[in-house]
Amino acid sequence: MQEKHKRLAQSKKNKILSLILIIFFCIILGAGNILNLEKLNRIINKQDISFQTWKSATSSVESELKNQFSGRPKLIDIYGLCMRILNKKIIGNFEFVKDNDGIMQVFGNYPDTEPFEKSIFSLSKYCTENDIPLVFLQIPNKDEKLSLSDNMYFAGHISKEFMASLCAYGVDILNLRTLMDSDPDAPKRTEFFFYSDVHFTTYGEFWASKKLINHLQTQYGIFFSDLDTILDINQYKVEAFDFLGNTSRSSGKYFSKVDKFENYIPQFPTRFNLFNKQGELTRTGDFQTALMNSYEKKPHDLYTYWITNYGQYPEPYYEYQNLENINGPSILLILDSGFMRGATFLALACNKITIVDPRYMDGVPYVEHAITQNKYDAIVICGASQSFLSSSFY
Repeated sequence: MQEKHKRLAQSKKNKILSLILIIFFCIILGAGNILNLEKLNRIINKQDISFQTWKSATSSVESELKNQFSGRPKLIDIYGLCMRILNKKIIGNFEFVKDNDGIMQVFGNYPDTEPFEKSIFSLSKYCTENDIPLVFLQIPNKDEKLSLSDNMYFAGHISKEFMASLCAYGVDILNLRTLMDSDPDAPKRTEFFFYSDVHFTTYGEFWASKKLINHLQTQYGIFFSDLDTILDINQYKVEAFDFLGNTSRSSGKYFSKVDKFENYIPQFPTRFNLFNKQGELTRTGDFQTALMNSYEKKPHDLYTYWITNYGQYPEPYYEYQNLENINGPSILLILDSGFMRGATFLALACNKITIVDPRYMDGVPYVEHAITQNKYDAIVICGASQSFLSSSFY
C-alpha cells in the first residue's frame, strides 16, 4: 500500500512538473499566438486524468509545441531542454530515443531485405565468374547501447540473419565493429557516430576508408600508391563547424549534444574530374572543387546539412576520375549516403571510383551499365539505411 502511495505521489509530481513546463512555454512564448489554447485548456481542465489519458494529452501538447510554433528552432531548443529536465529519453510518438551515450537513435521497421539479398547473390555470381573481389563493408550497429526490447528496430541496424545470408553467398565481409575493438587508431563509439545525426563522423568515414584500402591491399593484392600521404590525417586541413543533424531536429540542441562536423581538405596536390550519370564531365579541379559542394563558402549555420557537402546526393550514378593517379585501381561502390565522404577519401588512392546509390536508381540498371563499360579491380557495398537494404540493384 505504501509503495502504491509512492507511485501515485510520483505520478502527481510528474503531472505538476509537466503543467508547470507547459505554462512556462505559454508565458515565455506568447502562447495566444502560437499554440492552440483551446486544446491546452481542455487538457488542463480534465479532473480525472488516467495514465493513458495523460500520456495522450502530453503527447498532443508536445506535438503542438513542435509543429505549431513560429520561430521553430529556438522553441524546439526550449522543448528539448524541458524534456531533459524531466529526464525523458524518448521524443515524440516513439520517433527518436537518446541512448546511454547520449547518441540520438531513430525508431523504424526492419526492412524486407529479400530484394537486396537477391541482388547480392546475382552480383556475387558475376564477381566469382570474373574474378572480381566483392566486399561488404559492415558498419557497426548504432543501437548497441540501447537497453530496450530486442524486437525494436533502429535505423542503421543490420541483423545477424542478413549477415549470415551474405556469408552463405560467399561475400567477403569487412566488419568495422570488430576492427574498432582491435585497432589502436580506431575511433571510439562516440567519435564514430554523431550525437545528432544518423550518419557517421568525418573521422569515422576516413578511418573506414583506410581500413577498406588496407583490406583490399592485403587480401587481394590491389596496389595503392602514396598511402603514406593519403592515409595520414596530418596531411589534411580540418575545418570544424557546429552541426545539429537530422535526429535532433525535433528536440533541439540542448536535449543531447551539438556535434562538430569536420571537412577534411587534402594539403597535397589533387586533380579530379566528376562525371554525371549521362557520362558528362560536370566538374574538374582539386579535391575541394570537384568532390565537395562548397557549403563552407556559402552562408551556413547550426542547421546546415554538412553531410551532403561531399558526393552528389541524391544522384543514383556518378564517377570520380583521379588525374593525379592514372595507374591506380578502379572500384565500383554501391552505397547509401553513409559512406559519401569515405568514397572521396578512397578516390584519392584510386584512378576511378564509380558510385551507385540503389535508393535512387528508379529501375535504371546502373550497376549492369557500370560493369559492362568498365573493368573493376573490386566492387564494394556499404550501407545500412532501411531504403538501401530493401532495394534491388542488380
